[in-house]
Amino acid sequence: MAYVTIGAAGLAVAMAALLRRKTGTPVDRRVREFAVRRSGPRVRTVARVLTPPAFPLVYMPASVLAARALLRRGNPAGRSVPIAAAIVFVSYHVLKRASKRRRPPTKVRNSNYREAFPSGHTASATAVALASAMAMHRNQPRASLATLVLIGAGVPIAIGASRIALDEHWLTDVLGGMAAGTAAATGASLVADYVL
Repeated sequence: MAYVTIGAAGLAVAMAALLRRKTGTPVDRRVREFAVRRSGPRVRTVARVLTPPAFPLVYMPASVLAARALLRRGNPAGRSVPIAAAIVFVSYHVLKRASKRRRPPTKVRNSNYREAFPSGHTASATAVALASAMAMHRNQPRASLATLVLIGAGVPIAIGASRIALDEHWLTDVLGGMAAGTAAATGASLVADYVL
């Protein structure tokens, strides 16, 4: 678990350094062109619905509720979920300040949208969903693999895709958010196991 934490954190930091003050890479631009062409009104509506759960005022309380539900079922690994939410909140803000990467052209002038890397929505969704899935798996072996994959991978992928469909982020911002979220979730698991 420590190796995953270090590897994911290292990947997020390396990406932040490589993408510092840059706009989209050639792959980012191709993915953006494809997404803009294919994202009709229905796709954008679904993407907008997926946006609020990844706001801190939603995911922070949700992480506490998930932890309480897991702890009530006798699952001490549930403590890692709000820890992951707190770690990811700090980490994606630090990475955004360090990278100062520009958003796709349609979002550059919005004052609320300065730094693009990493996607905070994707990072928080990854951290909370993955920490929840890992906690469920550790103490509830009866949880189906499909449920764990849907929670741990499906939620972050859906949130990340929504950020691209809404032209809020480049693909590499989303991938960096997934790396930061993975580091937060696995790091929180280590903290819950060895510190608390």
